[in-house]
Amino acid sequence: MKKLNYWGLVFFTLLCFDIGYAQIEEEQEVGLTCDQKADLLQRNWANSDQFSEELKREMLEYIQPCINQGNSDADYMYATLVFLQETTTEETATGVSILKRLADEDRNVDAMRMLGIYYKNAFDIHTMNRSKLDAYLAESLYWFEEAEDNGDDFSKYALGYYYLKGLGNTDPDYDRAMEHFERSDQPMAKHWEAVMHYFGYEEREDQEKGIELLLENDIINSQTLASFLSEQQPTVYTLSEDYEQAIYEYQEDISSLLVDDLVANFSGVFAEFCWQGEQIKRAAPINIKFEQGSDNHELEYQITLLDTTITGTGQFSDNTLYLDHTLPVKNMYKDNPVADYITYQITDIVFDEVNGSSDDPDIMVGRVNGALLEYNEPLPPIFVALYKGSSTPVDPEDVDYRIYPNPMSFYVNVQYDIEELNTTFVEIYDQMGILKVSSDVSVEEKSVSLRFDVRDYPEGIYFVKIHIGDTVIDATVVKD
Repeated sequence: MKKLNYWGLVFFTLLCFDIGYAQIEEEQEVGLTCDQKADLLQRNWANSDQFSEELKREMLEYIQPCINQGNSDADYMYATLVFLQETTTEETATGVSILKRLADEDRNVDAMRMLGIYYKNAFDIHTMNRSKLDAYLAESLYWFEEAEDNGDDFSKYALGYYYLKGLGNTDPDYDRAMEHFERSDQPMAKHWEAVMHYFGYEEREDQEKGIELLLENDIINSQTLASFLSEQQPTVYTLSEDYEQAIYEYQEDISSLLVDDLVANFSGVFAEFCWQGEQIKRAAPINIKFEQGSDNHELEYQITLLDTTITGTGQFSDNTLYLDHTLPVKNMYKDNPVADYITYQITDIVFDEVNGSSDDPDIMVGRVNGALLEYNEPLPPIFVALYKGSSTPVDPEDVDYRIYPNPMSFYVNVQYDIEELNTTFVEIYDQMGILKVSSDVSVEEKSVSLRFDVRDYPEGIYFVKIHIGDTVIDATVVKD
């Protein structure tokens, strides 16, 4: 079994052991009883980061003869050691069985909490059996609820996290999540409370309060996020009306699509929503090329999202493209000083063809399913909305564009022409490479005219990026 990963917080300071092999061997020679062995281990718990793998294995074997002998302390320490290291399937099963007995019969709150953590992290997300993942998360939720009912503070935080994201058998409930975060003294509870205020979950937007809570919370996650937000305002994303309407009208199992319906080049938008599915959190251009595979149900794909391209072959049936591919995606905000990207494991995309208006082509909408690998969790609501587009690359030299006035003072206009149907949007960056503004991602076959309000921009040089399909046209403009 893999060691538990305590998602964003070291759950509790477990097991720091100051004794070594010599003392264990010495005590074994003396012939201690199981009560004395348990007492010896209890007296030497300290910082777990001082454990070597060899010592943890030695400790597990030292206490193993004492399990299921009527000594709850020995049982609990054995289970704890199991979850601190790589163990056999049999050892893991024994550890879980012990914890369940301690939780059910002794009402041991620590055992309940550990079971919640075990079922949150034990599932091998790479196998991506969604029903099994949901069952593990539901079991985890149950034990956190049991622990909270018995006064456990960490479980208040854990349940807030579950209610925020709709994990287990719950639906996302921001009010319930906030209530639990506010009741918990865990630093990560305060971190998520700040995030909910800053980004306005359930109409709570209060950026000043969010920053204040982050600065008061002396953990690396909060300090990193506070620093990030002080340097860069998160981009506010919106969707063009055609994409927003198409995603709203999306329904699984309505269209009856064939492989031939997808064999084309598509351009569109990758839209990621908050967990309740109400607020757009990310909108990025996406290009997908599908080709017929070796049989009637096989599709070869090339997916380009921002600066990442993945290729592979998937099976298509019942409107669903089954694939198994990881996609690194840049974090929307930074609260981990060493991680700029998160890994999406995409398992399938369920498509529905949404009819356009009389003047507009149909839009292919797909619900993207999978998992966040680093967190052992399902993906938030993600959709792709796609038009069949041109496969002809755009030569930047052939694009007629104007950026004016330059220098700019109050507004800047960006105008350009698109000859063939293609995805397009415009971004403006400052000299530090910080994104100042981004237009809606749309699909056009016409002249594009955009105006940006730059009154609050400091004086200096700014960089304009015009995106048309996979092509980026770079220009500069001055604010005086």
